[in-house]
Amino acid sequence: MLKLTESNFRQAVINSEIPVMVEFYSRHCSKCAIMEEVIDDLEEEFSRKVKFGRVNIDQCRRLKAKYQIEMVPTFMIFKCGKAIGCMFGVVNEKTIYDRIEEII
Repeated sequence: MLKLTESNFRQAVINSEIPVMVEFYSRHCSKCAIMEEVIDDLEEEFSRKVKFGRVNIDQCRRLKAKYQIEMVPTFMIFKCGKAIGCMFGVVNEKTIYDRIEEII
């Protein structure tokens, strides 16, 4: 899982040659903790096809503002430098899996 920051986001996500699933989270978010294992499982499943990264919105306020993150967790799928999908809150693994499959 990539630790995404304001300094590495462009290189790791926008310039990525493969799709990137980005989780916007907060350390104080119980729903984020629930989703951690789900995202870890999906990262293992799609390891060669999709990159996974996390943005701590408490530390990356500009990214939070740029992508209009109003609730956590927020999951955004980026492809060719653009956000092409978004999910919010606790989402079951099959739903996220299906969304990823649609884009790869």
